[in-house]
Amino acid sequence: MKIFLLIIIAGMIVISLLYPFLRKKNARKRILKVNTENCVGCQHCLSRCRHGALRIVTDESGRHVIVNTDKCTGCGDCITACKHHALTLIERTKVKQ
Repeated sequence: MKIFLLIIIAGMIVISLLYPFLRKKNARKRILKVNTENCVGCQHCLSRCRHGALRIVTDESGRHVIVNTDKCTGCGDCITACKHHALTLIERTKVKQ
């Protein structure tokens, strides 16, 4: 029984160490898209973005987030912070340059 628990714990440790690398494997192929109709400008996503790729603007459509495509890595951390479902990841090839 003790050996079984040790194997389970070791497996969990290995997975927790490898997960960030596996998740970001194809990250540069994606980029963030903001649905301005859903974005309320709450800034929760800004606090989650480690790359400084997001900022808040106010324009004719209201207060919302915009993405700096040069800084965005497509990691998706900001999406987990958004409670309004305003953020999605799309393929970089679909972005109009």
